[in-house]
Amino acid sequence: MKKIKPDNLNTIIGKGTKVVGEIYTNGSIRIDGEVEGKIESKGFLTIGPTAKIKADIKAKEAIIGGIIHGNINVENSLILQKSAQISGDIIAKILNIETGAKFDGKCQMEFEMIKNIPGEK
Repeated sequence: MKKIKPDNLNTIIGKGTKVVGEIYTNGSIRIDGEVEGKIESKGFLTIGPTAKIKADIKAKEAIIGGIIHGNINVENSLILQKSAQISGDIIAKILNIETGAKFDGKCQMEFEMIKNIPGEK
């Protein structure tokens, strides 16, 4: 598996910090604290294992290790680490769920249908 990692980290919301509202960033963000509202990153999103999120999330790529109550929409790769606890729906092009992660919701993965499979008409 190809390791994904953030490009330039622009914003950090540390453990012990709580944000209520909407977060929009063109760059990458790491969240180890609490967020209630909405999160949108045009870069890489990291949700650390101490994070508690009550928000819908949109990002280009993401690694999630914390607790999320909300829907997640990731344009490319999404990794749910073993400490992740997700309650909500996921849309991602590529999804990797580590053993131990908890996920309660629906998942939709974008893909192109394979045409002309040998033996099928």
